[in-house]
Amino acid sequence: MCSQVPAAVLPGAGALGVTSLAFQLGDDGTLASIRAVRRGPAAAAVASAFAGLELELTSRAGPPAARDGDPTPDGLAAATLRQAVIEYRFSDYRAVVRATNMGDGFVLTEEYTALARS
Repeated sequence: MCSQVPAAVLPGAGALGVTSLAFQLGDDGTLASIRAVRRGPAAAAVASAFAGLELELTSRAGPPAARDGDPTPDGLAAATLRQAVIEYRFSDYRAVVRATNMGDGFVLTEEYTALARS
């Protein structure tokens, strides 16, 4: 796992730097998943990064398969553990982006996973 990764390494989330970045390999040694976590003190920055990622993913993969919560600054700031989620699903790939109010700041989590083919 890598920590304090510059924002330019994973574009699409504005100026939020990557707090941690983890790579997981499958049994065959190929890259199976990437998980990036970004943290910010303000709801507006995390909401903006969430919107940027949604725009980027939607332009490349089409509309999300699922969405839940209110990703606006007011929606995220409304209460601790308030969360917004978007998910993109395909037969061999899944992408999930979450924005969460942690009570002491806001977290943006990105998960990109290659799914095993049957």
